Amino acid sequence: MNMMKWIALPYARLELPGWGRVLSMAGVTGGPDIETRWNSAGTRTIRGKSHGYRMRLRLAQPLERRVYYLGRFQELYTEAFMKAALRAGDTALDVGANMGMVTLLMSSLTGANGRVFAFEPNPMEAARIRDIMELNNLKNVQLHPLALGDRECEMTLRVIGDWSISGTLGQLTGKDTSEVSQSFVIQVRPVDVVLPDLSGNILIKIDVEGFECSVLRGMSGLLDRAKPALITEVEPELLPRGGGSVEELFSMLQSRGYRGYGVETRRHLVRHRLRLCPLQSPTQLAQARKGDTGGELTWRNVAWLHGQSVFAERLAPYIVQ
Repeated sequence: MNMMKWIALPYARLELPGWGRVLSMAGVTGGPDIETRWNSAGTRTIRGKSHGYRMRLRLAQPLERRVYYLGRFQELYTEAFMKAALRAGDTALDVGANMGMVTLLMSSLTGANGRVFAFEPNPMEAARIRDIMELNNLKNVQLHPLALGDRECEMTLRVIGDWSISGTLGQLTGKDTSEVSQSFVIQVRPVDVVLPDLSGNILIKIDVEGFECSVLRGMSGLLDRAKPALITEVEPELLPRGGGSVEELFSMLQSRGYRGYGVETRRHLVRHRLRLCPLQSPTQLAQARKGDTGGELTWRNVAWLHGQSVFAERLAPYIVQ
């Protein structure tokens, strides 16, 4: 198995065909006792192949272990969207930054004259973002250790299980209630209050475990003024936790002139190409996901582009006709 792990690393870094199966065979992913076998694996520091920055990764954590073997953030479609959309000098917001994987890519793409604002309320993960900022001497990133929402208040952030990525501000029910491993009282503020004068070419990524509608309500001024490009996680079963719904999300953005696109990539030989698939309604999204047979959920993330923004022009070549 050790030899297989040694082979799996360069194979996955090159993303050769079948790399996912190779990682599974090597015991990197999958298997009933896999987490026990990786408990004492420690931390490794690598340089990301997409942005060139150093990352400290805990191999005991499944997500970070996958990043270690790939050398990049695991959501290829999110990376591909960022690379196609962002330019040097742009502004980017990473809402729900977690350990800062997307923040690093945003920093690299926007450059010395760009600006990146990372929002992460979990104090453990905010500390890790500070660490990678210092590790890489990042000057264009500003960390806000708080959550975004539609009003100024305090709320309780609950982490479900051992994964920090599963933190939520929403109401929990069923077995999720008994699986809360950590709780933090955190500050919540609207982005229109935190960054009232933000302007320019702005891209916003929102992944907040069901709190997306509240975040969007709190940036109505920014949406109307700057018409930023958005990429949001859309999980129909999680949105009600935060007092929202897929229907509200679509209505809120479409009424402002935004069009939605399912974000995906398709492999052609050894390269992957971004595809933005026009998405008209929650029903269309539900139908696409119902027929999904792939390894990743179809259109887990949805891009939102306003016709009057520069991003609509930049991303036009990737829109599926």
